[in-house]
Amino acid sequence: MSLTSPRSAGTRESHPDRTAPSNWNRSAALDRLARIYDEPLPTAIDPVLALALARHAQARAADGYVFEDAALTAAADALGRAGVPAGSRILRGLMSAPGSGVCAAVTPQ
Repeated sequence: MSLTSPRSAGTRESHPDRTAPSNWNRSAALDRLARIYDEPLPTAIDPVLALALARHAQARAADGYVFEDAALTAAADALGRAGVPAGSRILRGLMSAPGSGVCAAVTPQ
């Protein structure tokens, strides 16, 4: 089966390498996406990926990206609980408000 390109505006442009209509490809992609969403969420933090994520955030911050302190606190706490203290320290170092003292950030518990 040959397909026509949507760009061909009335002329039939053959695509012999494709064997299914484009709406079939979209359907297959949606089916794959549904299978991804059906997969269970991981219940543990991978220490290698967590440290890589913290280092990536650190690199982004060095380029001028600013992260929300509440998100950094939550992520740093999670990495600490997961046994990734280096990642936790990196994320805490990105916080803009001090964690203690007179100017400490007030975070609801």
